[in-house]
Amino acid sequence: MKKTALLLLTFFLFISDASDICAKSKKNSSESKYDDIILFHSHRNRVDPFLVKALIKVESNFYHKSVSCKGAKGLMQLMPGVLKMQGVRNAFDPHENIGAGTRHLSILIAVYNGDLDYAIAAYNAGLGAVNRYDGIPPYKETANYVKLVKKYYKQYKRNNFIQRKKIYSFEDSTGYMYFFNE
Repeated sequence: MKKTALLLLTFFLFISDASDICAKSKKNSSESKYDDIILFHSHRNRVDPFLVKALIKVESNFYHKSVSCKGAKGLMQLMPGVLKMQGVRNAFDPHENIGAGTRHLSILIAVYNGDLDYAIAAYNAGLGAVNRYDGIPPYKETANYVKLVKKYYKQYKRNNFIQRKKIYSFEDSTGYMYFFNE
């Protein structure tokens, strides 16, 4: 009986959608916790902070230690190749992860001449898939992903859903820049 139950469980795991199983393991964190970091890197990489926040919501639900079944890590769920290309040392460090994810998103937006649907699809399915299909790939996961990111993007933008704190900076005698908030 135990062998039959184990076989059924194994079979279920293989035929079920792994992304749904992974999604259930994600924890929720405060949505405004990373707003300062999002604003900093969005400004630096010329990407709309509301779009970055929407991606983080969909990718990790603001849980900085999130790991997907496919090996994507951190708040912006960056794949190992992107982490390496961006020189990320600690994928779970919010500054490093959001910085690399925002740079990556900025590149995708530029590649697709500002077409957010294509850039969002490429963030999910990869640049190769979007190029191969000359548009959003016919994957159910990617189509749903684009819709969900755009839903949160519109919601955050409409409600101005980013908490801004006053950020101060100063430069020391060696030229090193320091940033701090209230």
